[in-house]
Amino acid sequence: SISNWFKTLGARPGGNGISDLIGRSMNYDMDEAVIDLALGNRPACSIAGKVTPCGAVVFGSPKAGRLARLASMEDIRRVEPSVFNMQLAFKPGDHVDTFDNNANSVGYAAFDIPDGQSYTTIAARFLDCLNLVVE
Repeated sequence: SISNWFKTLGARPGGNGISDLIGRSMNYDMDEAVIDLALGNRPACSIAGKVTPCGAVVFGSPKAGRLARLASMEDIRRVEPSVFNMQLAFKPGDHVDTFDNNANSVGYAAFDIPDGQSYTTIAARFLDCLNLVVE
């Protein structure tokens, strides 16, 4: 019966680097705001200062299998220094599924977009140096 169903509604910061991007671009702590809201407090929503352009790219594997290799953050930053965060859902040796939706992603990277550069160029450079190998 319907009386056996529970519905939960709560604050959520979003996935795939949204909190990272808001924090970096607007100097606003999205995670703190979500916690405040979940505790019943009204979060501060003032944003002051210059907005810093940044972006994120979600990545995964073109096929299912064992994640054999993935570049380290250090290796990536040698090629693309604008990357400021990379979060992984898997580590080498883990099984990964085909990346056909975000639930099957291996992770995401967040990066600054310096003046004169484009999201597309930085995301492509990141993906090129990711060295994601699945066997």
